Amino acid sequence: AAMDQSTAVLECRPSWSFDDQSAEVAMLALLRQHPARVTDPEAATLFVVPLMPYVSSGAGECMGESHQRRMSRAASALRKSPFLSRRGGHDHLLITNTFRVKTFAPWLKPLLGNATIAWFEQPRLATGERRPGVLYSLAFWRCTVVIPYLANPFCAQQRAAAPEEAHPSSGGAVEAGASISAQRARRHVRAPGSVFFQGSFSAASYLRGRFASLQDLPGAHVQDVPRGCSESQNASLRPECAASRLRGSPLHTARGMLSHEFCLVPRGDTPSSGRLYAALACRCVPLLIANRFAEHFAFPTRGRYDEWVVSVPEGEFMRSPRASIEGAIHQARPQLTRIRSAMEAAGVELLYDAAGSRAADNMLRDWSASCATGG
Repeated sequence: AAMDQSTAVLECRPSWSFDDQSAEVAMLALLRQHPARVTDPEAATLFVVPLMPYVSSGAGECMGESHQRRMSRAASALRKSPFLSRRGGHDHLLITNTFRVKTFAPWLKPLLGNATIAWFEQPRLATGERRPGVLYSLAFWRCTVVIPYLANPFCAQQRAAAPEEAHPSSGGAVEAGASISAQRARRHVRAPGSVFFQGSFSAASYLRGRFASLQDLPGAHVQDVPRGCSESQNASLRPECAASRLRGSPLHTARGMLSHEFCLVPRGDTPSSGRLYAALACRCVPLLIANRFAEHFAFPTRGRYDEWVVSVPEGEFMRSPRASIEGAIHQARPQLTRIRSAMEAAGVELLYDAAGSRAADNMLRDWSASCATGG
């Protein structure tokens, strides 16, 4: 009970579902209902630490208790657990897909050095060596299972609320008295060959800085949302943030993805990006511009990435941004039916809110295959 603080924390952080680093909430919810869950700890082969450090950090002072106090209380309970000492933590798993390791390391590093963390990227190479870089040096734990980011919840909501229809230029009927743009907004009609992106051009600016040359592609929506406009307390005072805050909202982002055939998924500060899973949820075919993202795919053997992800090599994009994107679209469009079918199948494996989601199954399988031995 000292570790499971979910009810209070979620009440104090109601916006958690719009943050792609909050996968800890969705995965724990699936595990609580999982058929492999047991109530007798003696029968368990894996102990899931029911903490949500990222969401707790965002909740801050909550019902008279700070994040620091919650983590300290949880660490105290964990330290007293006879099951942690039984195998030195080798059979313990913490779920959090945030890069902000400081939200849990100060309290849990002394306890979970032998444990597994379900994280957003793989900090080790296939050889077992740690990847270079400051971020990966923070990974104090023994083993990592890569899990998906949390997808934009409005993708599933909007897809359920309105059917997807063919664009009029592809033979679809036009509703009498309604403009094409109105129909697209209401029924998620995707303009043929259209491209969507909105986000910061300054993250990985050497690459995203070239997105401006894509803004006049037919049917394209490629917009810069300056960093800080959605996070800074004074963002509303900045003129450049007024339109960006509306344009960058989760609902408007989902509607944008749903009304375009292709979504740009560039690398950011690290190779991976939550945009890949949002694109999957909105069935917007991802144009992946991140050479090393594949090394960090969640559940790589079950995600069927090669069937629905269209890769654009960074070097090719850098040499000719517009031509590389147009070429990728030209090659992918004849295969859209097959790609969308693969996305439907992949959604069940990777999306937490998909009907019959197997995300928890896949995490447990990957833990068993890669992290269960030792200790």
